[in-house]
Amino acid sequence: MDAIASPDTVTFDFRTLSARDRYKLMIGTVVPRPIALVTTVDPEGRINAAPFSFFNCLSADPPILALGVENHPDMSFKDTARNVRLTEVFNRQYRLACDRRGDACLRGPLRRRTG
Repeated sequence: MDAIASPDTVTFDFRTLSARDRYKLMIGTVVPRPIALVTTVDPEGRINAAPFSFFNCLSADPPILALGVENHPDMSFKDTARNVRLTEVFNRQYRLACDRRGDACLRGPLRRRTG
C-alpha cells in the first residue's frame, strides 16, 4: 500500500490502491468490528442467515440501517442481496451469544438450507 507519511499523519491515496487494500483499510478503521447476523427469507420461504461487519445505524428518525452486501466475484447477487431485493425485508431475529473464547454461537430456530 502506498502511504504518504508526515510527522503527524499518514494518508492513503485510494486511487492507487487495489480493491483488496481499500477493503483492508476500511475494515481496520473500526475496531473491534461488531458483527450483525442478518436473516432473510427467500420467496420460497427458505431462511438465510449471514454475518456482516459492514453495517451501521445511520438514523433513528427516520430509522435507517445501512448494510453493505457484496456480490459474488462474477457479480451475481449473494443470497442476502437477492432475498432483500425480492422481498424488501431483512431482519436480525436471532440472538448471538459469545462463549468465553469470544466465538459467536447462534440461538434460534435456524434450518440449514439445502440446494
